[in-house]
Amino acid sequence: MRKARLVLAIALAGCGRLGFQEIAGHADDGGDDGAGGDQITLVVTSDQYLAEAAGTPIAGATVLIERRGGIDRITTDANGKARFPAAGVLACHAVYKSEIGWRGYTVTAPPAGSVIELGSRTASLATHGMTLTLPGNATASSFTVRLPEHCAIPPLSGAPSLGLDYEVACEGTTPRVIGFALPATGAGKPDLYLDAGFVSLANGATRDITGGYTELPTRALQITNLPLALDGVRAEILARSGLDLTSLSPVPGSTIPGNPTVTLSFGVVPGGNAVRVQVTPSTPIALLASSERIAPLATATLPATFDASSMLPAIDSLALDGARGLRWTGGGSGGTITVVEAIAGGVQWDMYLDPAATSVHLPDLPPDLGFPMPDSPDVVSVVKLDVPGVSRADLLPTIDRRWSQWPHDAMLLPQAGSSIARILYSAALGPP
Repeated sequence: MRKARLVLAIALAGCGRLGFQEIAGHADDGGDDGAGGDQITLVVTSDQYLAEAAGTPIAGATVLIERRGGIDRITTDANGKARFPAAGVLACHAVYKSEIGWRGYTVTAPPAGSVIELGSRTASLATHGMTLTLPGNATASSFTVRLPEHCAIPPLSGAPSLGLDYEVACEGTTPRVIGFALPATGAGKPDLYLDAGFVSLANGATRDITGGYTELPTRALQITNLPLALDGVRAEILARSGLDLTSLSPVPGSTIPGNPTVTLSFGVVPGGNAVRVQVTPSTPIALLASSERIAPLATATLPATFDASSMLPAIDSLALDGARGLRWTGGGSGGTITVVEAIAGGVQWDMYLDPAATSVHLPDLPPDLGFPMPDSPDVVSVVKLDVPGVSRADLLPTIDRRWSQWPHDAMLLPQAGSSIARILYSAALGPP
């Protein structure tokens, strides 16, 4: 099927185009940062790219306000702001051309009185590197370490001297580090671990880990109420301290479930106060999908039980809907917010939708914009978040720079835990 002119295609969800109308009041005067109770304010800023800083106001971005009677059109002011009456707004959209391409946004049903910030995403910076040297062990054929996953998730190494690449933001911190010495598969020897305590991260440094290994205990985790027809389920026990999530296993437990209840047995360092469970539905090769939940662990003593019905249902299909639409199934009707991101060539569009949304469509954009409608998408992702105690209105003001950081964001991962369901389409893998 020809994926004619889809996505960014998908961007402007809502009613069909009823006509664009220029309205007076090009935006905000820059004085008051808040929106009145009967107003909505968009604040459009740049993302970080290489040497370009995040947060530069985007002046002159086109803002389309979709109401039942038509579509109004304004532009952002010198401070990147656009303010408009909230009455009757079904959706609002912002689009502009930067030096590196086109950027677009859609927010459906924005609440009256809201100030919604779009942009200001920080780039993923190049990693720093250092060397960690674990004690050798005659029975081990591979070694690795675990530390808070937002800093690094190192691969296995054939030697106890490990090159550790870690995020620049972790420079100078002293995370807890756990070392593992693992025998060859089938060798009949136990996995070993060494709690190295707190190790300072310094670019270019070498840290020698001392101490003796201890046999890694095998623990059991029972997972109940799994959906049927899954390609896989995996789980791991975590040590959680704030937003620091450290896996206590060198390899998560995993299986292909054939029943609603499974028991996973895997090596776990004693302790742990949180659990991560991920299920993977069966999808075509061009689609990657999963549902994941991080939750408190009821007891540090295993075996423990995790109820999979507390997870979001997986998003299990994604398809083009005519020339300018996208639809999906699964994900359930609950949750907090649905996010769609589509990328094609030099165009990126992000959409913030009701959690029950299952489709989006794009009406015609004003011809004078010169927007380069792609013939087909390169990458599309649909993400659904379920954050207990938080509403969509709570998330909308800063969700554009937060959602891709899950679970390493305080609003998106409260102490009660949270869930995410996502599906990713890549044109490089074939048609959906």
